[in-house]
Amino acid sequence: MGVDAGWKAFDDAVVRTSIGGEFANAKAGVDANIWIHQGWAMRKTGSVQDKLDSSVETVISRATKLVNAGVFPVLVFDGARTAHKKETHAKRAGTIGEKFERCYLPRILNEVRKRGFVYVVAPNESDHQLKYMESSGLVDFVLTDDTDAVVLGCAKVVHKVSWSVSTLKCNVFNRNNLRMPVDTNEVNTVAELMCMHGDAAMRLWAAASGCDYREGKVPGLGPPNGSESHCSVHTECRDSQYQLFCEIPRQEGRRRRE
Repeated sequence: MGVDAGWKAFDDAVVRTSIGGEFANAKAGVDANIWIHQGWAMRKTGSVQDKLDSSVETVISRATKLVNAGVFPVLVFDGARTAHKKETHAKRAGTIGEKFERCYLPRILNEVRKRGFVYVVAPNESDHQLKYMESSGLVDFVLTDDTDAVVLGCAKVVHKVSWSVSTLKCNVFNRNNLRMPVDTNEVNTVAELMCMHGDAAMRLWAAASGCDYREGKVPGLGPPNGSESHCSVHTECRDSQYQLFCEIPRQEGRRRRE
């Protein structure tokens, strides 16, 4: 789910704050499927029904906490499968959590309706719907633990919320926090990459580092380690717009064409 490098890659544009203080009277687009999975995982033992109850409780209790903090949540659920992620879907198809999500979503939606929460079932995955809603002004920020929201271009992404704390402490990725590097000839972080070369370069970095659309790194492309947030400069690609994170594979051991 998201970029393999994780949120650490975007640390330079992230601040720690509280939802109640920072986003009072704001509308939040919420990736509700993540809450479903987290609720399922919280119940370590028990029947499928017990795990379903845990997921319902997680979705409802967190949405209620947002309301109590003065935030209006719009819960967004996944719709149809995304064709470009066939391999990822096939890999997850046999897991209990994935089967559960598809089979019991109507029950969860029924509970959401009964409590009067606003929700949307996206045409495909919720990430793209959330990006559309934010850019259209339908919500003020996106709440998700999935880094795909940043890759798709969301401006404000709230993540890593401390739900047990009354003030709902959280991390906030904000594009306004992006800063140009002091030395424009050397870019060392993903945040600097985004600032200098835009979202297209950052999306290529994300794909190269590993994501749901491609398992693992692209051979010879991307950071030395998928868990690292730094972008290396390679002299082999000085003439490329993406010199900051592209590396031409070495030719040792290959037969030269005549």
